[in-house]
Amino acid sequence: MTDVYISDKVKVVSTADEQTHESIIYPAGILESSANKNEAELFLSYLQGNTARTIFEKYGFIVLD
Repeated sequence: MTDVYISDKVKVVSTADEQTHESIIYPAGILESSANKNEAELFLSYLQGNTARTIFEKYGFIVLD
């Protein structure tokens, strides 16, 4: 459904009942072996902030606390 929010060329022809599948979750984390750990921490912090939350919600995502 997020594609519907960004394009007037997308047409919804069918949706799956929410009770027919588990929630779709997009986890984020930092690998211990990351070569860019500081940057990864900054990015993860950004993803958890209010600016990112606003953007996610604008495009139809539900942000869990």
